[in-house]
Amino acid sequence: MKKRAAIKYLLSVGMAGLLVGMCTTANASAFQLFEYNGVNAGDFGAGAAAIADDASTAYANPAGMVMIPNQQIVLSENAIITDIQFKGTETWRSTDPMVPSGYSSTQSGVAQGGGTKFVPAFHYVTPLSDRWAFGFSVLSPYGLVTNYGTDSVLRYSGTDTELKTIDLSPSIAFKATDKFSVGAGIDAEHLDATFNGVVGAPPSAPAGSPGALDTRSLNDGSAWGYGWHAGLLYQFTPSTRVGLAYHSQIRFDVNGTSKLEGPLVNELQGGVIKRHDLHTNITLPPFTELSAYHDFNQQWSVDGSLIYTQWSDFNDVLHIQNVQGVQTVQTPTGSILTYQPVTVSVPMHFRNTWRVAVGANYHPTAKWILRAGAGYDESPVENTYRGVRLPDANRYAVALGAHYQAIKTVGIDVGWTHLFIQNTRVNFNAVSGAQVANSTGTYSNHADIIGAQLTWDIT
Repeated sequence: MKKRAAIKYLLSVGMAGLLVGMCTTANASAFQLFEYNGVNAGDFGAGAAAIADDASTAYANPAGMVMIPNQQIVLSENAIITDIQFKGTETWRSTDPMVPSGYSSTQSGVAQGGGTKFVPAFHYVTPLSDRWAFGFSVLSPYGLVTNYGTDSVLRYSGTDTELKTIDLSPSIAFKATDKFSVGAGIDAEHLDATFNGVVGAPPSAPAGSPGALDTRSLNDGSAWGYGWHAGLLYQFTPSTRVGLAYHSQIRFDVNGTSKLEGPLVNELQGGVIKRHDLHTNITLPPFTELSAYHDFNQQWSVDGSLIYTQWSDFNDVLHIQNVQGVQTVQTPTGSILTYQPVTVSVPMHFRNTWRVAVGANYHPTAKWILRAGAGYDESPVENTYRGVRLPDANRYAVALGAHYQAIKTVGIDVGWTHLFIQNTRVNFNAVSGAQVANSTGTYSNHADIIGAQLTWDIT
């Protein structure tokens, strides 16, 4: 009984170590998304803050809205398809004196964590006068999913991790001169996060068959945050322009629920314990984009972007408070199970990153535009702190796309980006009380983005 109680204590408190952040691998570094239109999938977002040829400029660079001559609606959808494969081992051990000497468990295998996520966006722009324009956007600037499943070798480190954001953004633009315009917008952003895992006895534990004590840790939180974005656009000549845009940081005061469900809590409330005071603070980083666009002639144009994301503004250590835990307490008459909150402190220590994109556009006819792009995107994740929830790495990109003007007022865009993500190693200790879980192995990742867009000019 004492041995089983010690194991229950070790594993139940260890559930805190499952929560290694609300981050996922996405298109851009860490969990940043640039899928706010369908065009970016065709050129890796090259020149986005300077092109200003559709209503999505309301978010990319609101100063560009003065370039839209009439009311316009943009609807887009991007499918982000990720392949995330871990190969290695995870070793659990304990420093608790109540645990039998030498207790440890090593599991080896392959875990798949990728999947497909759809990212929609909506933009509307209308001229208010010869010099003023208004826009409104609905998009997702951060998010995606990592899911290893509930029976993988990494299930004790994490199963399902999801981060979703929805940004509601009204914007205004002013044309100060024939060559120079400015714009700004407000960002009201809603964040939803899910970070789940499994707690239980590793296969070699003296607690019955493998997975006999597996208990799900289910954690959800949400919050609203507020920020702003602004931009400048300068038209040097009719064929050359430069744009500069800035998006502020957004802070979230996240609240939600934390639940344990399974054998470890069968002695308490029928196998389910739930709290309603889960809490953490998250700061999403600011970023700055400098873009240029140039027409060589009526058929060829080039563009490019340089983006600097200040990931150092993200939490150095992510503190998740009031995570549901269950604990064995020794009494003079034996041991009893109690449940109480646990605080998880996860080191992140992100570094600032650069993203570079270049593109070219070819107009073979009046109805068609063919695009191509390439780029490089740095990861903010330091090797020392890379864990299984965010096995992020530097990536290179190639992209192809096309625009077809179906009729005078309706245009269709499609695009495809392939991301070559560098293979990485993980050697990370997740420490929670007396429990230490070490994940050691390699990650081979890649991703594809398939985008589509409908542009409707309301004349």
